Amino acid sequence: MISIQQFAIAVCGVEEMSDRLEAVARLTSGNIVEIGGGEGLNTIRFIKIAKEQNRKVITIDPFDDIPGADESYFKPYPLEKFSLNVGDCTGYLSLLRLPSQHESVQLTMLKHKPVGFVFIDGLQTKEAVLSDLRLAESLDAEIICVDDYDRLTESSQVPLAVREFTTETNYTFIDIGKREAYFIKQ
Repeated sequence: MISIQQFAIAVCGVEEMSDRLEAVARLTSGNIVEIGGGEGLNTIRFIKIAKEQNRKVITIDPFDDIPGADESYFKPYPLEKFSLNVGDCTGYLSLLRLPSQHESVQLTMLKHKPVGFVFIDGLQTKEAVLSDLRLAESLDAEIICVDDYDRLTESSQVPLAVREFTTETNYTFIDIGKREAYFIKQ
């Protein structure tokens, strides 16, 4: 179990979010789950950890248009660009090309336990973020990170989802005053 002190030491003074993500993921011992792969830039860092520590990265992203997604904050990232950036990582990356809210994701993810770190950077509706948080909790993730915690708009409701999740979970919530927030299993 990771202590708040260990977490604080890992993120203290680290300015770049990608550096914080890498430092926090290194604290954990299970597989790394990434919800929303984007162009693969964080995936590259997670794969580096996986290779060093004999872990696996599971990226959940349909890489397609999602019906009903607000175009003001959502654009599909092409799988080709993700694949080009990530390169060959056979044995270290599993790609699940579905929306994280898809009914089969939960069952599929059980095969990838134990999970140490979950990075949530997918759809930003309150319902989607809550679903992602609940999925991470159901996987007994050691640490959950939610990106865009500092963004509250009509189409990005991450803070609302995080607030609601804090009322229903036993995870400790940590707001580090940056764009992302964390939950640590206690």
